[in-house]
Amino acid sequence: HTLFPYTTLFRSHPKSILCLPLQSQQRIIGVLYLSNQQTENAFVSLLLYAVVERSLTPIKSPDRLEILSLISGQAASTIEKARLVHDLKLANSDLKRSQSQLETYNRNLEETVADRTLELRNAKDVAEAATSMKSQFLGGFPPLL
Repeated sequence: HTLFPYTTLFRSHPKSILCLPLQSQQRIIGVLYLSNQQTENAFVSLLLYAVVERSLTPIKSPDRLEILSLISGQAASTIEKARLVHDLKLANSDLKRSQSQLETYNRNLEETVADRTLELRNAKDVAEAATSMKSQFLGGFPPLL
């Protein structure tokens, strides 16, 4: 698969084709492709040529060409905005996923700290009980001089 399927475009044997670049901020982001399968030279009225001193000089049909330029400019802006919105949604999704992971890690850490605190309290209680028992045991003997 290619990015722009040329073979598909010409498989229907169009009689007229017009391609305009879709530009946004001086970058080409796409192509406006118009084709007509029934009429030859359907888009010639957009670009007229006059013979001036044995050369073809383009004479633009301002109404239609300007309308197509405006449409292609709006299409380019819309495509660019759609890409930005898509990228923003992906970034937001990644951020939510990261936030969820952080919350999970935080909960796990809190549980681990609570478990270790309980273990330390139990160890302290055992140590205090052992110290008390040792003191009682040693308290039954007369002091050494």
